[in-house]
Formats: sequence, structure tokens, C-alpha cells
Amino acid sequence: MQHYDFTDRFRALYQRAVELYGTGQRGADTFFSAEEQAFLAAHGLTAQNLYDYAEDHVGYGEPGYDLALAIELVRRDYFLNAQQGRASTRAAK
Repeated sequence: MQHYDFTDRFRALYQRAVELYGTGQRGADTFFSAEEQAFLAAHGLTAQNLYDYAEDHVGYGEPGYDLALAIELVRRDYFLNAQQGRASTRAAK
């Protein structure tokens, strides 16, 4: 895994999600290729995370890339270090 390109790739995926959502495309599973979803998963993220940011960005003008990145860097750090890169087997309800 290349850690040094995370922010650049995250920015590109964030911007594409905003553009797609803005044009009316819906469904997190339709936004990213299998390779892009694998990239997200390797960093503890999902397509749904970016879809939610895009929905809020288009609908309310926030949180914006900078805040989304800050949030995801904390989540990514926890995923890579505390969870040792393993996805949780439980989800909050």
C-alpha cells in the first residue's frame, strides 16, 4: 500500500463523487470502480462515506474537502493502527 498518495487519491474520489451526485447520479455503489473501492477499503473507508460527503456538499455546501479529509485521516489512522488494517466485523445500528 502506498501511503504517500492517499490525500491526492482521496481528493480525486471526493471531487468525482460531488460531480456525480451533482449531475443526479445516485447510489454509492455506482460511483467507483472495483479498484477504487479496493483503495478505499484498504484505508478503512467505503463508497458510502464519500457518497454521504457528496450528498451533504451538494445539498448544503459542506463539509467540503478539507473537513472530509480531516475526518477520514482520523478514521484511517484508527483503522490502520488500532484495527491493524482489518475491517470491523460489527456495525453500529
